[in-house]
Amino acid sequence: MSIQTMTTAKSFVDLYAAEKARLPGADLPWLAALREQAAARLLELGLPTARMEQWRYTPALANRIGTVSFTEGGLEAIGGHTGLELGDSTRISTRIAWQDGRIAGPAAALPALPFLKIRSLETLLAEDPDLAHPALAADAESESAMALLNLALLRDALFVELGETEARPLLWSRQEASGGLANTRLQMTLQTGAAATLVEEIDSRAGLSNRRTTIALADGTSLRHVILLGEGQDATDLGEMQLRLGRDARYSVFLRYGGSGLARQAIDIDLTAPGAEAQINGLYLLGGRAHGDLTSHIRHQAPGTSSTTLFKGVLDDRARQVFRGKITVEAGAARSDGRMSNKTLLLSDKAEIDSKPELMIFHDEVQCAHGATSGKLDEQALFYLRSRGLPLEEARKLLIRSFLSEAAEGAEALRDLPVGDLLIDKQLQRLGQ
Repeated sequence: MSIQTMTTAKSFVDLYAAEKARLPGADLPWLAALREQAAARLLELGLPTARMEQWRYTPALANRIGTVSFTEGGLEAIGGHTGLELGDSTRISTRIAWQDGRIAGPAAALPALPFLKIRSLETLLAEDPDLAHPALAADAESESAMALLNLALLRDALFVELGETEARPLLWSRQEASGGLANTRLQMTLQTGAAATLVEEIDSRAGLSNRRTTIALADGTSLRHVILLGEGQDATDLGEMQLRLGRDARYSVFLRYGGSGLARQAIDIDLTAPGAEAQINGLYLLGGRAHGDLTSHIRHQAPGTSSTTLFKGVLDDRARQVFRGKITVEAGAARSDGRMSNKTLLLSDKAEIDSKPELMIFHDEVQCAHGATSGKLDEQALFYLRSRGLPLEEARKLLIRSFLSEAAEGAEALRDLPVGDLLIDKQLQRLGQ
C-alpha cells in the first residue's frame, strides 16, 4: 500500500489522519493525544523554509521532496556494505537494521546483553510505556517542524539503555530508505560509568528520511559516535540530535557527508555539569549539485566544561555546504573552553560554502575562539609536487588528503575505528580525484 500526497504541512497531516489508526500505540490515549497535538502544531508551523534563520541557506523542503508515501516493504534483515570494512579485531556487540523507517526483522530478535537493553517502540509501549512518555511529550511541545512530523507519523523507534561494564560495546545501526517517508527515532541513555561506541550508517536513495535522536549521558560516561551520511542524489536526509552531558561525561562525534541530494544534520548539546566535554569533527567531499548542512549549538551551562568543533571539506562542481556553528557560554560557566573552526577547499568557481560560526559569552573567565576559511589549492605546493615528478592528479589528491586528514586523525570518535584514511579515499574516488 502506498499513500501519496503533495509535500506540504497539510498533506503530511492528511497522511497522518489516514494512517493514525494503524500507527503503534493507537490504542493508548496519551500517545494518541500527543500525536494529535503534534499534527496540529505542524499544520500551524508549516514546513521549514529559507525565511527561517536556521534554514536560511537550505533549499525549501517542498521543492526537494515532491511527493511522499509510506512504503510497505518486506522487513527482512538487511545488509549492504558498511563502507568501513572493520577488521576481525573489532567486535560489534549489536547490529540494528532499519528499512524505510521500521526496524527490520521481528522486535523479539533485538539482541539482549546483561548490561545492554534494547527495545523497539512496540515492545517498549507494551512493557514500559512510562519510559517513552517524557521524550515523546517533549517533542509534542517542540518548535521544530521535523520533530513534530517525526512524532505524528512515527512507526518505529529504538530505545537503548546501557549500564556500566568493563567492555566498550559497539552498536551498529544501518538505515536504508528506498523512497517515501522514513521517520526514525533513537533514544539512548548511558548510566553512570558506562562507555560505548555508536556507528550510524544512513543510506537514503530517495524520498525523505527524518531522523530524531536524543541521548542522555550520566556522570562519568563516554560515547563515541560516528554518522555516515549516504550518497543518494534524489534523497533528502534530515537529522536532529539533542544531547545532555553530566559531570565528567565525554561525547565525541564524527560526521561524514557522502554527497546526497540534501543532507542536513542538526546537533544540540547541553554541557550541564563540571568536566563535561564535547567534540564535533566532520568531513565533506561533495560534487555535482549535492547540498550538505551542519547546524550545531553547544551550550556551556556549568564551570569547567569544554568543547571543540573542527569541520573540513572539499567542494567541486556546483556543490554547496552550509556550516552554522554556535557556542553559548552561560553566566555561571566560568573556566569554560570552546573552540570552533570550519575550513573549506573550493575546486570549482561554482561551488559554495556558507559558514557562520558564532560565540555568545556571558562570563569573563573563559577561553573561546572561532574561525572560518575557504580557498583553492595552493598553486605553489602543487608546482612543488609536480616538479618532484608527481602527475597533476596525484599531486592534487595528495594535497587534498593532507588538508582533510586533520579532521579524521583528531577525531576521538574514530579511535577504536581506524578508518579515517579509508573514508577520505572513498570520497576522493567519487569526486574523481
